[in-house]
Amino acid sequence: MSTTWMARARCAEDGVDAELFFPRTEANLGQIAEAREMCLSCPVLALCREWALAEPPSLAGIWGGLTHSERTRRRRQEARTTAQAA
Repeated sequence: MSTTWMARARCAEDGVDAELFFPRTEANLGQIAEAREMCLSCPVLALCREWALAEPPSLAGIWGGLTHSERTRRRRQEARTTAQAA
């Protein structure tokens, strides 16, 4: 999947601190909420989320508005759905 969309992401804008999207723990709810707020108004949210879910599970940080744990859960749910459909 091409990543040319990354240059149009809100998190790539000048003045945005990239650290916002990499909280030290997932218990840092304020930081996660702030990052999600930016993600929700991002013009490439859907592309970012699709890319993040296709990347290796070890991808850290908030991508597509989802934390590492949330992406892991979604992958598991999708795997179960696919297995049930087969």
